[in-house]
Amino acid sequence: ADTVGDYVPSLLSLSSEFDKILEYKQSMKDSRFTWYVCNNPHHPNIMLRNDLCEGLLIGVLTSYLEMDGFLRWNYTVWTDHPKEDIRYFGWPAGDLCFVYPGEDSNPLLSLRYKTLYRAIEICILLNEYKKKKDAKPLYDKVIFTKDVREFFSDNEIIARDKLCSVDYSDYEYIRRTCLEELGI
Repeated sequence: ADTVGDYVPSLLSLSSEFDKILEYKQSMKDSRFTWYVCNNPHHPNIMLRNDLCEGLLIGVLTSYLEMDGFLRWNYTVWTDHPKEDIRYFGWPAGDLCFVYPGEDSNPLLSLRYKTLYRAIEICILLNEYKKKKDAKPLYDKVIFTKDVREFFSDNEIIARDKLCSVDYSDYEYIRRTCLEELGI
């Protein structure tokens, strides 16, 4: 424990070991505790197949679960010639890229990138908001299953409609409410 600075469990690990992770977090104040999703679970995720609101949920969940951040596991998983063919093994074209190759090799930001950026903003706002007020009504707006330990059943994530909102206006409500309360 003395040599590890960052703990980054997957959502499945976070769900199955939440009490132990919180215990570690309390005892290791100098460590960062973040979480990640990769190609699994299918939701919440920020792959091409996912609703963009699931990306926003990542920010809300990060605040709700008292995690220090979220690890995005890929930025560019490009082929050798991404402008000719961006398919990567069996994945849909562009699914493993968070940014795309733009002009002069500058990254072209994807909607998923911009969504995660907004999710980070929402997380920061929620963390500031809960210093002043109870954030439970805001979390309740988008998180339907409150206990992370219940996110999975037999290692399969519960149905998305039992987990979270995919109504963009719910996330925008959280953002606006935080901004108004914080006077920003």
